[in-house]
Amino acid sequence: MFFDSHLHLENESFESDREEVIKRALDGGIDLMINVGSDLETSVKSVELSNEYIGKIFAVVGYHPHEAKFFNEGSYKAIKDLTFLKNVLAIGEIGLDYHYDYSPRDVQMDCFRKQLRLAGEVGLPVVIHMREATKDTIDILEETNAQAIGGVFHCFSGSVDTMKRLVSMNFFISFAGPITFSNSHKLRDAVLETPIDRILSETDSPFLAPVPYRGKRNEPSNVKEVVKTISLIKKIEIADLEKMLYKNLLNAFPKLKLFKN
Repeated sequence: MFFDSHLHLENESFESDREEVIKRALDGGIDLMINVGSDLETSVKSVELSNEYIGKIFAVVGYHPHEAKFFNEGSYKAIKDLTFLKNVLAIGEIGLDYHYDYSPRDVQMDCFRKQLRLAGEVGLPVVIHMREATKDTIDILEETNAQAIGGVFHCFSGSVDTMKRLVSMNFFISFAGPITFSNSHKLRDAVLETPIDRILSETDSPFLAPVPYRGKRNEPSNVKEVVKTISLIKKIEIADLEKMLYKNLLNAFPKLKLFKN
């Protein structure tokens, strides 16, 4: 089965046709989607979508590094309360983003640490956003013993060496539309070198549409283009790859097993 392990259907770009986008994905064989929050509001919306599409859409809740400056004791408690819902699979997307620095770096790091510790407390994996912050991200993961909880580095854009380090720390590596771009040689090297039992596929919709949709609004049905590219790079038949990736998904997000035979 095809799945999209990371997307943002609550995004305002889907406001006028969200149901049609979801139907298009389901009709196209995308049987499972994981909607990821960026703050309390979007996390709640993710849960609402997961309640509307039981067994098809699941939620991840947390504060993105861009929104870290708004994270406080109240939002911590609210996110924690959401983690006990059956449809909530992980805490995310959390991490560090030094490209935009929409939140001060020290604030990002504090928010990241607190959410990692929360994940350990409630026994959920994490979904991590890392941009131009490799060293600090890894340092904080080690400091908080994040290897014990594991999780996913979404829309991975790092080096082969970074990938190997993260895999050794019990993380899955999720690839998105950029691996289909003609100039993505280093990223394709990362796909090639990532162990097949540690790979996931995603769209990060509405962002980063793959070829041949590059430049347009992305949507979950486009995850097939990501899987096709992984298939070509790894030289694995798509039918076999689908099964491998789905097994990885269940291992990355153990609560999914409550819904699947």
